[in-house]
Amino acid sequence: RQALSLPPPEGQALLDRLENVPPQSLACLVSYIPDLKGVIDAPPDSTEAATPAIAVMHALRAMNPHPLCVIVEDVDQQPEDDLAHLLNSVVDLRHVVLAFSQELPDPALFVRPRLATKHVAVALRPLTKDDVRKLLADMLTQGEARVRELAGELHGKTDGIPGHLLELIFELHGEQIIAYDTAEAQWRWDLDQVRSHYFSNNSSDRIRKQLDTLPGTTRDALVWAAAIGEEFSGALIGALLKDDGRSPEAGESDAASVLRPAVTAALIRPAEGGSAQSDSHYRFSHPRIRALLYASQPRDDKPRRHERITRALKSLRPRSGSGVMQLADHLNAAVNFLDANPDERADVAYHNLLAARAALTQGRFQVAYKYARCGLAVAGRDADGAVALELSECAAEAAFLCGDFHQLYRVIRETRSPSSVIDEVRVRAAAVQNRLSEAQALGEAALKRHGAHLPARSDGAGSIAVRRTLHRLGRWPRR
Repeated sequence: RQALSLPPPEGQALLDRLENVPPQSLACLVSYIPDLKGVIDAPPDSTEAATPAIAVMHALRAMNPHPLCVIVEDVDQQPEDDLAHLLNSVVDLRHVVLAFSQELPDPALFVRPRLATKHVAVALRPLTKDDVRKLLADMLTQGEARVRELAGELHGKTDGIPGHLLELIFELHGEQIIAYDTAEAQWRWDLDQVRSHYFSNNSSDRIRKQLDTLPGTTRDALVWAAAIGEEFSGALIGALLKDDGRSPEAGESDAASVLRPAVTAALIRPAEGGSAQSDSHYRFSHPRIRALLYASQPRDDKPRRHERITRALKSLRPRSGSGVMQLADHLNAAVNFLDANPDERADVAYHNLLAARAALTQGRFQVAYKYARCGLAVAGRDADGAVALELSECAAEAAFLCGDFHQLYRVIRETRSPSSVIDEVRVRAAAVQNRLSEAQALGEAALKRHGAHLPARSDGAGSIAVRRTLHRLGRWPRR
């Protein structure tokens, strides 16, 4: 495209040479460079296109004597036959410079005598901050002083590795942290967002190095955060650090200051709608950070951490649905169900019931079923009758609302105590599967079981009474 924009003498000469390219190769080039259609006599659409390798060879020859640099990236991942064909095509072309980039040198590419004396291997070192500054100044059409801080942040996140640097720039541009302002006709960027952006191509080794630079109290806080989950509150971290013998000086009030170095290093960030300046919520910048921190803890230490988190959550008295579910999650992780005593089992079952109810209220039916089934499995034969029955009712309702009738009937079979909720769900399940006679029979049996009187009539009034009675019970949806 650059060559096509040359002044008339050179540009026209190039067009003349391109028109002399065989039609099959020209058809292939036009498919890659549609701009050619408007400036040369393109072959008919019915022309069978040549292979890209042949078309590229003809295009390179047509460019002569216009100087040309062909860059092939990630040579390690390219087919050897294609590379050999390209080398054979350009070896005698004096106007072409061919540049290969690869992670490891491959001497076998240039063992042939014709190539042995025509190549130069250049070991590329990581870019310095000065290199990155010049690159950004040229890329964003800004002065080097203007991009100095941006260059420092990008260099720090990529260690100057060129491929990582370009990938990070593309990430920031994709999220519009670096973007072109059409109104001002210039590039703009948000330096605070650049600092808080976690580069997803970071290696585990680099994450460890970042963690090693943090103060000890901050690292302790992040280990607790990794045990809590992807998202965590400053209040909970403060309560844990206050109760932690290794960090007795840390409390709820200064959780934000304890976590600030991790926010500055872009390892964590305020969760949506949060602020790092007060009792707030945070989340890890990437799941890999949390996974690395959690995996670094001894296996035997993890249940104790979850037990401590459970105590801290109970002291904070969570009232929201998400807080109730978080408490149930940590109880499930803290208790060894094989060794748990009846009181511990009852406590876990009760909190799973609360979590199942919260999930049902939020419309998260599969999650609700998981909590209810977990509570039933933990409770076992020692379960409190009322709690076990309510867990069965929650499981049945969640399975029905998920449309999982296999699990629904499994719950029904395992429920030993009579329940109007289970009876209702059975009727509704039969009705939505268009088994209306069965639904009526189940409804009548349930009403008799619960002491309702049905008229002994055969003109349909009985079925009407079933519906009306169920509606009076508040469990049949009005149509």
